[in-house]
Amino acid sequence: MKTTPPLRIRPRALVIGLVSASIVCGGAVAYAQSTSAAATTDTLVGSALNTLGNAVSTLRSEVSILQQSERVARATLTETGAITAQTGSWISRVDHPAPGTYFVAFTPSVFSTPPTCVTSANANDVVAPSVECHAVTTASMTCRATTASGPVNSGLFLICAGY
Repeated sequence: MKTTPPLRIRPRALVIGLVSASIVCGGAVAYAQSTSAAATTDTLVGSALNTLGNAVSTLRSEVSILQQSERVARATLTETGAITAQTGSWISRVDHPAPGTYFVAFTPSVFSTPPTCVTSANANDVVAPSVECHAVTTASMTCRATTASGPVNSGLFLICAGY
């Protein structure tokens, strides 16, 4: 029977082998950690984008609700207070108790908070009077048309916006 001579490992070869194995193992560990870090970063970025997307979706929904509930209403009144045009029927009546004074009553439940209104005079090619509306509530407002010489009857254009 033939005997195999004993394996002889030289110390220098052993050191080189161990160093090479350490480098290979270290590289494998570093790769695994970088892959894990990249996966963690991707997960964090994905989670942040998902949260941001949900916030934008919620904001759009809330804006949509506000837009649906806000009401913009328009009307045209003659100098006697007669309603010649309006969007829907948001004005229930107009009283004209004195020259230049118009009490505008809103249809109940049209506005849940006092609306913001803009009014201008329909002066039919003459110098337009100044028009001011005050005492605006959810139920009514009073408008007055005046010139330098005092109250004057005038047609009115009304635009009110509110909830």
